[in-house]
This record gives sequence, structure tokens and C-alpha cells, in this order.
Amino acid sequence: MAELLQIVGLGLILTIIVMVMREQKGPFSEVVRLGGGALMLVVLIPTLVRVVNDVTRIAALANIPGVYLGLLLKVVGIAYLTTLAARIAYDSGESGVGVRLELAGKLFILLLAIPLIASVTEALLKMVPA
Repeated sequence: MAELLQIVGLGLILTIIVMVMREQKGPFSEVVRLGGGALMLVVLIPTLVRVVNDVTRIAALANIPGVYLGLLLKVVGIAYLTTLAARIAYDSGESGVGVRLELAGKLFILLLAIPLIASVTEALLKMVPA
């Protein structure tokens, strides 16, 4: 909970600083915004590591094959990464780039899911009498 309060506080302080700087020193506020955003991501890294470790531990307890866990983590990573990049593009006024980033993320998630869809389809076809 302390980490959440730390990141929320950092985000609010960053927002206020950027708003004040934007009115007084326009272009420099963008540098502060990007640097502060990077700092916020660095603060989140230990939490991300903890989440991955916990999910891995739970998957091991449930005897979930590593292939499926890897697929899940890749899909979540792609979703978060492309959403972050798209939000940065939207915030910079490049909505066209943001839309294309979101599309790319969805396509890569679908690409990762194709082997899973194929194996489920194959298993279902084996159950259906010929």
C-alpha cells in the first residue's frame, strides 16, 4: 500500500509541476513530464517483479504448464506496453500514431494466441466423432 501512495503522490506532484511549468517555461515542461513519467515507471519495477513472481508461484502450485504462463505474461506485457506507448502518443497530440500502436498490440496478441487457438480446436475436433 505504501508503494501505491508513493506513486500516486509522485503522479500528483508531477502533474502540478508540469501544469505550472507549462504556463511559464513551455517546452521545458515536456522534458520534466517525460522524466517524471520515467521515474514513476522505475518506482513500479519492484511491484512488477513481485507480481510476476507471485503469478509464477501460483501457476506452479496449480500445475499450469510454463508455456501457458509465458503466453499469459507476454500478452499482459504487450497490452501494457502498447497502451503506455499509445497514451504517450495521444498526450503528444499524435492520435493517429496512438491508434496504430493499439492496433499493433492487438495484432501481436492475436499472433501469440493463434497456437493456443489451434491446439484448442484440435482437441475439440478429436472429441467429435467422425
